[in-house]
Amino acid sequence: MPISRGNSFRSPRCAASFGLLGCSVALLGAADPVTARVTLAPGLAPSGNHDLAHERDCKNRVIAELSTIDVVVTEADSGEASPPTYAEVLIGTELVTVTIHGQPTDSVTRLPLSRRRGDARALAVRVAELVRGARIRDEARASEHEAAAARPDVVAESSPPPIANADVPRGAPPANASTNAPTDRFSFDAAASALVDPVAASIAAAPSLRASWHVSPSVALRIGALGPSFGTVLERGGTRVTLQQGLARLEAARFGLLGLSWPSFSLGAGAYHVAARGVATSPLEGRTDTTWAALVDLGLGARVPLARAFHFLCEVHTVALFPRPVLDSAGTSTPLGRPLVVGSVGFSASVP
Repeated sequence: MPISRGNSFRSPRCAASFGLLGCSVALLGAADPVTARVTLAPGLAPSGNHDLAHERDCKNRVIAELSTIDVVVTEADSGEASPPTYAEVLIGTELVTVTIHGQPTDSVTRLPLSRRRGDARALAVRVAELVRGARIRDEARASEHEAAAARPDVVAESSPPPIANADVPRGAPPANASTNAPTDRFSFDAAASALVDPVAASIAAAPSLRASWHVSPSVALRIGALGPSFGTVLERGGTRVTLQQGLARLEAARFGLLGLSWPSFSLGAGAYHVAARGVATSPLEGRTDTTWAALVDLGLGARVPLARAFHFLCEVHTVALFPRPVLDSAGTSTPLGRPLVVGSVGFSASVP
């Protein structure tokens, strides 16, 4: 009659062998239980000088020992269909075959079946040791694989890192860089500027040059000069005054402020120079005079990239003069630079 009870139990007769396997219980107690199947070999049947008592005793002792190391044991007769297990023990008349279904291949061990008194218990301990040792090796191998998979260097070797910006054309700025922020160390600007004085109602054109040192992609220190301007003619009560203006300044510029990609803000200080040449008719007399003033500059600009190292510039600056120059002509006093507005358009070239 087939036995498929799926039971596991401890035998009182095996108490003496528990001390031999105490360490195996400690090692496997935290792991998930494994399964084993114990089967009597086919063809075992009572004969004139032999019965099944010894083989059945061996079978019971093997089941008891396996259960001490948290192995779930099932019993089955030979030929009975049953689900796969981690270990299979086949007890014959002369040999006991232990098959471990581990990784990477199955292992098969054959033990002689002795019929001397006390040998059944030793055989059961040996079978349990085989199952315990195989289980420990498999668990150690699995732990090594998990540790290797978690190591960054192993991951890097198994799969090369993706190439950043693989689809970005050569020479294009990085995706996270502001389009107006130069990536080179120095840049040089050339522009055409206009000086507008709303109080004096004058407009003057002048060239401007500037050099920048980029401390970082978003901060630069700049030094530049504007002028001298082309002569601006003012008519005042029968007099004719020609003004020539120029200025030099040192600025600190910030690119990409407020999270926007295009604007640049600057704050600077420097010096302003103006020369006035008057022409008058009698009884008035024309004179020529020059003066200097300190300036404070606040600027707003935009940089439009044209190529790898070239930008188009457009800037507007408000300039305050201290003290303000005053133009006296035909008994009329006209303050200059209250305020002075400077607009510029030009180009910038960056170098490493």
